[in-house]
Amino acid sequence: MTIENVNTILKNYLFSELSQPSDAELDFSFDLPNKKWMSSIASSENWVNIYLLEIHENLDLRQSEWTKSYENGTLVSKKPPHYVDLYYLFTFYNKDKKSNKEHAYLEAVLLALFDFSNLAKAPVVDESLLQKMQIELFPKPYIDEQLGFQLWSALDQDARPFIPLKITIPLESNVTQTSTPVETKKISYFKDEILYDLKGKVFVKEGTNSFPSVDAALKLIDARGEEIYQTVTDNLGNFEFKNLRNEELIAIVKAEGYVQKEIVLDDLLTITTKPIEIIVEIKEPQP
Repeated sequence: MTIENVNTILKNYLFSELSQPSDAELDFSFDLPNKKWMSSIASSENWVNIYLLEIHENLDLRQSEWTKSYENGTLVSKKPPHYVDLYYLFTFYNKDKKSNKEHAYLEAVLLALFDFSNLAKAPVVDESLLQKMQIELFPKPYIDEQLGFQLWSALDQDARPFIPLKITIPLESNVTQTSTPVETKKISYFKDEILYDLKGKVFVKEGTNSFPSVDAALKLIDARGEEIYQTVTDNLGNFEFKNLRNEELIAIVKAEGYVQKEIVLDDLLTITTKPIEIIVEIKEPQP
């Protein structure tokens, strides 16, 4: 879903709902409602302005799990969408400055937004897009009584009423990663030898925060320098190695965008009692 989709849906919906008053020409604008814009709206008698004031990421809806699919034997991982809050301000303008007509249109806009369930009835509206939208009328902090005066003062405009609306949508990411499914090398040992399972989780560090690393590649190297296992982390950054001998091993971790990290595992008897955590910190230099 895109911001342009939202703008089109709002315009089509309000145009279909604002049948009263219907005795005058009506047009829509998404421009900054300053004095320059005011001087350019003489082409129509009445205008509804839908101004996108701010955009914020919605942290409550943030996702970290990538979606995975197989295409021609290749594993394709797609980054999850980014959820954003769009803050709109609705104002109405009559070129002859007839306040009664402006107030009538504002009331019609307000009633239409209160009854947003009718949005699906609007022409040229994709219902699949509507299911992805969340709306909130009069969101905080846009119900602050001082906001209107501050806004119009900044625009060098006469104060006028406005209707604030928050719409939350997912912005689809185009970031994907491809990898070849990993084959695990299996080694058999004598039955009377004790073998160990090693579980853990890989994190990548971003500033002061750490996040699970998805599809990080791990290899185990034995004392002879031979690679005995390889795997990748799952959607939560977890990995597991099974049937390991208690010998000195080196774990090599490579996360996307970070410098490879090596960890010495010299006592499996101790470290296999609980999952280990590996934090990758050093980012690859930018070209």
